[in-house]
Amino acid sequence: MIMSEIKEEWKSIEGYDGAYEVSNYGKIRSLDRYISGPFDSKRFIKGVEIKSCLTGSGYLGFNLVKDGKSKTSKVHRVVANAFIENEHNKPEVNHKDGNKHNNHVSNLEWVTKGENQSHAYKSGLRCSKGINNPSSKLNESNVKNILKLLNRGVTAKRIAKAICVAESTIGRIKNGQKWNHITNGVKRQAV
Repeated sequence: MIMSEIKEEWKSIEGYDGAYEVSNYGKIRSLDRYISGPFDSKRFIKGVEIKSCLTGSGYLGFNLVKDGKSKTSKVHRVVANAFIENEHNKPEVNHKDGNKHNNHVSNLEWVTKGENQSHAYKSGLRCSKGINNPSSKLNESNVKNILKLLNRGVTAKRIAKAICVAESTIGRIKNGQKWNHITNGVKRQAV
């Protein structure tokens, strides 16, 4: 079934009733609401669509706030919780087409860990290195440039911010824990 054939539907996100909703298309939005302020005041907050961001594992995630505390959730899990019955209480959500960014309800299913791993191997998503890894934001040229910048004394924090990856990713490249098939061939100086 094509996405355009399914009407977009919105449901409250469990634990955030009245504040946030998720759609069967994988969109997240906040709702118009009043929140408590200092001295028993109330402040109006206009609802907006919440932009998702890429998590370290390659999934789309977003932050929700409740009682002043922020929590990061993954879009696919929130969609599945709201729209897909889980009668066998399976713990994981699989992207049928292997695309971690396609969070339409028709692309998701509840699975066991074994079913999820089996799907990953059969579809070629598992055991991939470098640019063949579906969650990779970097390519070989990026990694070589990162190593050059590190050797010039640029901090991991500055590099990470500039290319929108976690600082820990830069550290793992620096230490040869990630992209070691590239980093072993490139001279690394003590930084």
